[in-house]
Amino acid sequence: MAISDQRYDDIEVTAEKLKDDYENVIKAAIQSVKPRMSILRADECAVPGTITTDILTHLMYDNFVVADVTFPNPNVYYELGLRHCFRPGTILIKNADIKIKAPFDISQQRYAEYECTPRGIKDLAKQLKEFFAWYERFPEKPDNQVLHLAQLIKFGFPSYESKQANKNDLLLQMFSLVAGTPGAFDMFTDTTLSNEEKGMQAILMAKDNPEMLRLLLEIGQSEQGG
Repeated sequence: MAISDQRYDDIEVTAEKLKDDYENVIKAAIQSVKPRMSILRADECAVPGTITTDILTHLMYDNFVVADVTFPNPNVYYELGLRHCFRPGTILIKNADIKIKAPFDISQQRYAEYECTPRGIKDLAKQLKEFFAWYERFPEKPDNQVLHLAQLIKFGFPSYESKQANKNDLLLQMFSLVAGTPGAFDMFTDTTLSNEEKGMQAILMAKDNPEMLRLLLEIGQSEQGG
């Protein structure tokens, strides 16, 4: 979101007011829906007016990015454009009391409006809850024009990930899945079973778990390719 004094036509808002809206409306609404979520504003990890490695890293890896597009702020739109290229999980919000038309390129995007009132916080929280629920149901589904087009034309973004890094990531995902699957952890740590027996049991266990089966196949492919 914009973090410095904003002036557009006859509308002026101070950095202090924006900070207050963030702390007491936006952040409060998110926390009411996701109390364990770590919430960070750009100026809390970087010098104002710059885009640093910290900000880029958050844009690349964070599960969710909430972009306040109330003001035509170039930093906000630049970072929003980057995020749209990186991954889905981007939620647009806009202050309903400030009547500034959104730019054409994002005017058709769905966004949540908020008001800086106690009722407004509840309404924003309700809308955010719907967004979070949708992303949790469809975590890989494109949510903007860039990713939709990339999916349609099978565009391959540049990849700088090594095969070993990819395999390590798959193993980490498998470990997380195993840890939450009843009986799986005990099976993998059973010293009385051979690796072949563990493999067979894993395949049988994966038969009813599509995500585990997918990870097993990808791990196997990564080993053949490495």
